Amino acid sequence: EQVERKKPSEPKFKRLKRGHRDDSERPPERRGLEDMFSDDEEDSNERPYGRPSFRAQADEFDDFIEEDFPEDEEARMQRLEDAEVARPRDKGVSGVVDTTGLDKDALEDFEAIFGNGEDYDWALQMEEEEGEREREEQVIELKDVFEPSQLTEKLLTDEDNEIRTLDEPERFQLDRKPFKHLQLTAEQFKEEARWIANLLWPKKMLQGDLLGPFTKAIGKVLEFFVVDGVEVPYVFQHRKDYLIHTRKTRNPAHRDDPDAPEFILNADKLLTQDDLWRILELDIKFRSLMEKRNALEKTLDNLKTEMGVNDDILEDMITQAANMEELQDLQDYLNFQYAAQLKDLASMNGSAKQTKRPGSKGALFDK
Repeated sequence: EQVERKKPSEPKFKRLKRGHRDDSERPPERRGLEDMFSDDEEDSNERPYGRPSFRAQADEFDDFIEEDFPEDEEARMQRLEDAEVARPRDKGVSGVVDTTGLDKDALEDFEAIFGNGEDYDWALQMEEEEGEREREEQVIELKDVFEPSQLTEKLLTDEDNEIRTLDEPERFQLDRKPFKHLQLTAEQFKEEARWIANLLWPKKMLQGDLLGPFTKAIGKVLEFFVVDGVEVPYVFQHRKDYLIHTRKTRNPAHRDDPDAPEFILNADKLLTQDDLWRILELDIKFRSLMEKRNALEKTLDNLKTEMGVNDDILEDMITQAANMEELQDLQDYLNFQYAAQLKDLASMNGSAKQTKRPGSKGALFDK
């Protein structure tokens, strides 16, 4: 005979737990006197104020699926957040529930007290408009994007843009850049014409009486270059009348033929296109000469004013110097002859910097 195993006795009273689907369909039942003071966990739907707790429903299934591997706190929090996002909302409640756990009524009370944040939208809108205006006004330049070497290679630097903007030939701007602040007087302008004429005249096969017209033509060409800002090809093609000298002479044929004109016009070509290029080159050299001369004259004037130095010979020689070598000789003479005075003058101006020999304690021209 087989002995039947005795089944474990079951408790007489058993409390049934219903799913939330049944609870949503059935009306809530009255609790009996026996369950009135029960300590068992009650359903989350039976809250005193009759509002569902969404977070409680989400926590009901926290331990539904257990992982075989241990889970740290950070992973657990991430899993809870994912479950909260994926949790479907109850159909019985419409509206938005805040992520902090506030329900609709609490949010309504919160908005009634503190407002919904739209009262000061005008201030935020003004701030956004100001930011957009600043972004529009902020101009992005090429140097903020490309390397300086790339801009130099493509001729896109600030200097190149300035050359393109200025209405003057690029050749003139580059050649005269070291003497940009040098302004020639009317007398110096005439002196430049004579200086260039003296350099070009020996190579010209012209009659001696044409030296005056030749010098005048050079002065006019300099005016085209400096004042009008036109280049050599333009002058040669469109200003030919200023490169030619015409003069009246008696017609020898008029003696034998009374009908022949008494005077005829003879035209002499004073300047060629090569001469124009040479004048342009000498103009740059003359500006360098004037800059050196002005600096030397300024030093001599300071010595005369501050130290009482009078050297009439040096003054005359400075104005007569015709090239850079002569001016450099005069500069060396001034530094050697008036070394002590120049040192005192530099000390008075607060810029006493003297050129010294290696290993020496005195200035170069002290001895």
